Parts: sequence; structure tokens; C-alpha cells
Amino acid sequence: MKKNDLINKFNKDKVKFIEININLEKIISKNDIFNIFSENLWFPNYFWKNWDWFWDILYNRDFINNENEILINLINIENLTISDKDIFKEIINDLNSVNWFYIFLYS
Repeated sequence: MKKNDLINKFNKDKVKFIEININLEKIISKNDIFNIFSENLWFPNYFWKNWDWFWDILYNRDFINNENEILINLINIENLTISDKDIFKEIINDLNSVNWFYIFLYS
């Protein structure tokens, strides 16, 4: 579904949502990814910086009010050069299959 269509649907159905922009342009390590997501999505203090925790926190919504749908705009994802880029993209694809999580990718 296109982002504008989704937002229109949310507004029509009075669904609460938040929209977050995350620019990946200056990311050079997986730690940078963990930090930028943690800062932008209010991860809990107990977040251990590894892929399993990253996925668990995002998937389980431990970081945000459960009443909200979440729209994340990942900007400059094609420029991402970290060695774990494939793992990151796999997690993003997994999360896109969850009904309350919507991720839009931008070059």
C-alpha cells in the first residue's frame, strides 16, 4: 500500500499513528543503526545492541504506546554500506509483515 493511501485510511478510520523519519546516510556500522533507531524510537534502557534484541524490541513494541500504528521512513537505505546490511534488510522485511508496523524505503 502506498504511504499516502495508508495515511488517508488511518485518518478516515481515526487510527492513531506516528510517523518517524530515519536517515541512514551517515551510518557506517551496525552500532550506528542501533543508536539511531534507539534514539528515534525510544528504545528501553535495557536494549542490548545486537540484532536479536533489535528485532525483539521492534517486533514486541516495547518502546512505544501500543495504541499507535508506526510509519517509519528509512531514507538513503540504498547507500547503506555496513557489512550487516543484509541482516538489517531482512529484519525490515520481517517487520513489514506485521500489521501495525509500516516501513517505507527511500534512496
